[in-house]
Amino acid sequence: MTPTLVGRWQTRFLLMLSIAVPWTLILAPLLGLGIGPALGMVGIVTVLGLVWETGYHAYQQLRWDKDWPSLLALLAGVPEGLLAWLVLGGFGLRPSGGAFLALFGSTWVILWLVQQGPLRVLAPAWRFHGARFVEPRPAPVRALEPEPQTPLGDLMSPATEPASEPVAEPAPARTPATPRKVRTPLAFPGRRVGVAVVAAAVVAVIGYAVGTTLTKDHTASAHSSSHAPAAGAQRHRSGGHGAGGSAAKPKSGVPAPPNPAAQRPVKWEIPSDHKAYRTWNVSQRVTPYAVTIPRLRLQKVLSSVGLSATGTMQTPAKPTDAAWYDAAAAPGQNGPSVLVGAMGTSAKPGVFARVGQLVPGDTVVVTRTDSTSIQFIVNKVQRVSFDAFPTRAVYGMTDKPTLRLIGYAKSGKGRGQNVIVYAKAVRLLQPKQAS
Repeated sequence: MTPTLVGRWQTRFLLMLSIAVPWTLILAPLLGLGIGPALGMVGIVTVLGLVWETGYHAYQQLRWDKDWPSLLALLAGVPEGLLAWLVLGGFGLRPSGGAFLALFGSTWVILWLVQQGPLRVLAPAWRFHGARFVEPRPAPVRALEPEPQTPLGDLMSPATEPASEPVAEPAPARTPATPRKVRTPLAFPGRRVGVAVVAAAVVAVIGYAVGTTLTKDHTASAHSSSHAPAAGAQRHRSGGHGAGGSAAKPKSGVPAPPNPAAQRPVKWEIPSDHKAYRTWNVSQRVTPYAVTIPRLRLQKVLSSVGLSATGTMQTPAKPTDAAWYDAAAAPGQNGPSVLVGAMGTSAKPGVFARVGQLVPGDTVVVTRTDSTSIQFIVNKVQRVSFDAFPTRAVYGMTDKPTLRLIGYAKSGKGRGQNVIVYAKAVRLLQPKQAS
């Protein structure tokens, strides 16, 4: 088989639609991936595949058989996978390394096996028409008009002209007109190819936008109904110093006043006995063990709190304790991880008494029970009043690992009673193996 460029495009697009999409719907939940992001990933890989096929076709015109050997067609998945990994990172759809390798690798092998065997048997015309599934319709060719013929009777009748008249030279015989060459549809990539490319782009955009939105809404609703504190009852157990107010229209709160002595973030370096990774399994749930805040010179072992019988979030038993809200995400897992602690009073300061001194760029490190640590970078510090707690901003689902530090004071009215620190995960730290 000598594939055409249109045939390559058709094969790639139809196989992705008929095999890759169903396989992704089956495998994604088993790998802990959301259906929306997984379908968005398939759409982007499909568009990249059409670009790859264009490059393959141009290069293969230099080969005598105009096609890859079967083994090279299988190994072509390596550069395609590397490019897909980079592009998906730019779109924010990159899963963990193991999940990506399992999904992309298994899909690629299945598509390769289908083309090597079942497709050749089930669609024999595909083999003999340049890998095309949709054949171009032949253009109608206009039949040539026959030459006018002289009636036989006229040829047999005697000449009526006088013999003395000069006989005219016979006219040269007319050569039949050469029929004009009519180009058939799809002789060059045309309208149908454009439709295929546009359709693949639509799959990528709609699969990502709609699917991710549905997944976020579903996850957020799950957190709101079974994990996060109930709307309208977000006050902590010890007298309502958590988060009251409506979740539908949270008030913005009051930004923390800048501290002249703390304008620049404290520089923090990765310990020499640890390795740092930019990517990790964001679907794995690992319990946190301790929190370290270099600016505050604070290192504290964490307890855990959950929901009380009334549906409100509990607080640590002592003002000097910090706790992880175990109904939210774990540190390093997609979603907001929430740590809560008391600010106390000037006479008896709590564990988070100085948490309002953090500035954007500061580091917060959460060590986990598997000996790994997640480094978070602060991006916002906010002071809020008791009646204007930003419930959705704190507990709402995020598509990346984030952290919320909640420092609460005694219950009361007015502004500036609670401090909320927002941070995002940037690295996973793991101890080096002893040699």
